[in-house]
Amino acid sequence: MRDDPDVSIITPTFNSSRFIDDTINSVLMQTFSNWELILIDDGSTDMTIERLLKWQAADDRIKILQNKKNLGPGPTRNRGVKSSRGRYVAYLDSDDIWLPNKLEIQLEHMQRHNTVFSYTSYETIDDQGKLLGRQILAPPTVSYEDLLKNTIIGCLTVMIDTKKAPPLVMPALPSRQPLVLWLKILRECGPAHGLSEILARYRVRAGSISSNKILAARQVWRVYRDYEHLSLPKAIHFFLSYALRSSFRNLGLNRK
Repeated sequence: MRDDPDVSIITPTFNSSRFIDDTINSVLMQTFSNWELILIDDGSTDMTIERLLKWQAADDRIKILQNKKNLGPGPTRNRGVKSSRGRYVAYLDSDDIWLPNKLEIQLEHMQRHNTVFSYTSYETIDDQGKLLGRQILAPPTVSYEDLLKNTIIGCLTVMIDTKKAPPLVMPALPSRQPLVLWLKILRECGPAHGLSEILARYRVRAGSISSNKILAARQVWRVYRDYEHLSLPKAIHFFLSYALRSSFRNLGLNRK
């Protein structure tokens, strides 16, 4: 058995056979190697499990968990975190990829600056992995109120120090589960710190839950009212700011 890894990577999967090889390869290509990759399958009906088992057999840093029934991405990530051994937790969805120096650069930054919560810039790709020319640039810091106004932190870029953060638990929402956790950490631990380097690639897929802007907006509103318990005037204020900035990002513009 290896010593405990520095970083635990949490990857939920659901019918991910088309892209999961690229995702896992991007982890294997990391210049930093002391990690574990926890893949939690959420009831896939395609060939995802068969692919995962092959990867697990090839590298003992890869661990597979299987949900008995479909739980959704929030509870599935939570299960991965519960079984993790690393001090630092990083999130990577099953169709996204990291650039090779992502973990090395981000972990060194967090240790040097004693950071609880960090994120990076990223760019977008299509179903074939081709760059779409959109870059989401990370601001130097994001506070609790900043994140209410602008949900700019990409889940695929996040790394958290579990010794300093509150428990990493996401709710069972259709989308925007990470936003609830990010807000909790920012409330309790202060601003998150951004790295300007583009270190990840987010896959834009037509018809995916994350591409449904109306659903995303509804879930953001639900986060404001049901989880953050904002007053109606405050919720409207932050929602209008979120909607404006989201529109700018969808047009390929960055607006803090």
